[in-house]
Amino acid sequence: MSIPFSGPGVDRALVVGWSYGAVVGAHRADRNPGRALDAVLIDGAYPYDWLDEAMEERIRKPFRRMSRFLPLLRPTGPAPRMTAEQMANSNIDFGRLSRERELGPVLNGIAVPVRYVVASGTSLGSRGDEQERIHTGLDAMAARNPDIKSVKVASNHGAILRKDFRAIAEAIREVAALGRRRPRTHRPQPRSPCSRTRAQASQSPTPKPAPTVTAETEAPAQPDHIHAPD
Repeated sequence: MSIPFSGPGVDRALVVGWSYGAVVGAHRADRNPGRALDAVLIDGAYPYDWLDEAMEERIRKPFRRMSRFLPLLRPTGPAPRMTAEQMANSNIDFGRLSRERELGPVLNGIAVPVRYVVASGTSLGSRGDEQERIHTGLDAMAARNPDIKSVKVASNHGAILRKDFRAIAEAIREVAALGRRRPRTHRPQPRSPCSRTRAQASQSPTPKPAPTVTAETEAPAQPDHIHAPD
């Protein structure tokens, strides 16, 4: 998510993400305000605390059941090249990243047009009004950030790309038009403590070396330095 936009002839990009990808897209738009034209987030990136220990077990249980069928499903496309445990962990990470304290500041900071396409159909594994309660997090966020708007569609989470592609395409066209009319802006990025220390050192007067002592030391080696399952 910290990798900047790049590519031949790419100045600004329109960010589109579904499910876990919507969370990634929100972070990209927030961290690269001068390079993000706008964003379309499809049934994901709802700032709501829906994950607890009981929910984690609800997530792991069906993946454990389907583990024996995954080798048969992968060649035909319905399953990603991940183990059942990896798929469960990915969904649990999705819940952690969607917590209000994690995702709320990201959405508050987005300064480009954002359109959510929200699935209103019942999704596999959901119970009662769980989905509607999760969507309330988006309503509260949109009330605070005027750049965020949403549209609801009839399909569910798994079928939204196939059944409501027209609504998604319309959202993309809408924000693309808004982005082209908006002047490009840059938001200054905070400097790390290390960079501030280096800057202060560069402004300090250079001390004179001791006349009788010369020391040569070898600098230590420096170490080299986050989908889409539902």
